[in-house]
Amino acid sequence: MKNQLSSLDLYYLTKELQVLAKGRLQRVVQGEGFIYFEFWITAKGKTGLMVRFPSFVYLSGERPSGHPHGFAQYLTKYFGNSSCVKIEQVGLERILCLDFSTKSGKLQLFIELFAKGNVVVCKDGVVQQALVSKVWKKRVIKRGEKYSLPPARLNILEVSKKDFLTHFENRKDETVSSILAVDFGLGGGYAEEICLRAKVGVKEKHVHVEKIYSVVQDILKEKLAPCLVKEDDMIVDVTPFSFVKYKGKKQEKLESFHSGIAQAAAVNEVKISPYAKKIKKIRAIVEQQQKQLDKVEGEIQVNTFIGDAIYGHYKEINTVLTYIQAKKKSWEEMKKELKKVKFISSIDEKKGKLVVEFERPL
Repeated sequence: MKNQLSSLDLYYLTKELQVLAKGRLQRVVQGEGFIYFEFWITAKGKTGLMVRFPSFVYLSGERPSGHPHGFAQYLTKYFGNSSCVKIEQVGLERILCLDFSTKSGKLQLFIELFAKGNVVVCKDGVVQQALVSKVWKKRVIKRGEKYSLPPARLNILEVSKKDFLTHFENRKDETVSSILAVDFGLGGGYAEEICLRAKVGVKEKHVHVEKIYSVVQDILKEKLAPCLVKEDDMIVDVTPFSFVKYKGKKQEKLESFHSGIAQAAAVNEVKISPYAKKIKKIRAIVEQQQKQLDKVEGEIQVNTFIGDAIYGHYKEINTVLTYIQAKKKSWEEMKKELKKVKFISSIDEKKGKLVVEFERPL
């Protein structure tokens, strides 16, 4: 099952996201694990861009429940009612860049769909604010610092045939699929598909490189014809066009690539991540401790009342206890006399229990 978008997924998806260009950003909603950007598109109405962290983005017309606090409030303040003038993928990275014309001038919104995900606001290439600020060995995302991209990889959209062949020549010890998946950042799914179309084994090394290059170019030019791949009614994958590797499996045609991604994201949302499991476990412990605390506090209140009652009526209680402990009369005789005492409500001689009642002391 697809659990993240690859760089090529985003390449094809960006074609559908162009509907947001010229749209006006009206509202930003933030919730647990997502940020939702609601646009008004002329002649289309409201359309939303859902960013589902850490690695999904798609169009959605349904505004989720969330809040305008924190980072979303900041985005609404600076981007509210601003026009999106351009939306594009940065290189072939898993990064979207939305250019806005705002009252504060031109601002850029970078949506990062890798690691834990991020949204970064920039002006003239300098970070103004970020959902997550962090310093890495070779990269810094911090207010006031120049926005920098992850360490560069080979861009299949720009690399020449000569450089493509040279790179494979220099990586003879690596398999064809690993070079495509890792060095060019295409991901395992597309690397396997390219090998199948080129009739090259995924584990083969340095074979038919020119054919592989040709297949890559054909794939980049292929028209969108999105499919939802299923097996036993379970979603296996979402592809921008029919994949050879899924021949024999059920491939449902979709009206849009983003609608399939939305379905894949929903399936992944149901799955509980290891982090979510830990959080759930910690929350359960906290809830249990809170219940125990409430119980103890209740017992403290009861025992405090009992202690105050005993202290406030010490003389009466002490008189009764002294009378019983003296044992100058039989139990039946004492019982008759004790029943005359107003604050004694009941006597159980079998259990040796004497119940007294007092008004709560002021």
